[in-house]
Amino acid sequence: MKHINRTMILAAGVMLAGLSHFVGAEEALTSDQVKALFTDKTFDAENLVKGRKHRIYSSAGGTMELASSKGNIKTRYWLVDDEGRHCVSRKKGEKGRCSVVIDMGGGVYKKITDGEHTHTLKGFADGDQL
Repeated sequence: MKHINRTMILAAGVMLAGLSHFVGAEEALTSDQVKALFTDKTFDAENLVKGRKHRIYSSAGGTMELASSKGNIKTRYWLVDDEGRHCVSRKKGEKGRCSVVIDMGGGVYKKITDGEHTHTLKGFADGDQL
């Protein structure tokens, strides 16, 4: 009986270890994946640090239009750096603040900046939907 219990426990452990790769696995997007995710896309973003929500259009030309819930629109600039991070700045051509983008599954992504989850992104749609 003890042998069967140990075998069952070992089998369950192996099975759970294998599933952990698929369930809850957080993997950073590659440079190409980040470019594809943000190029000519509209999406919803929640800034967890500042407690703000925006609807954003991210153009293929590197501009981002951030529409607040109050209807105010700000322009920012984006690029993907050599490390595959999504970088946003106030001035064109500057690197600005760079973040790793993590696919959370179900069309939800999070941005990690200096080890902190700063933004949650979702609702990606093609083109300018502002």
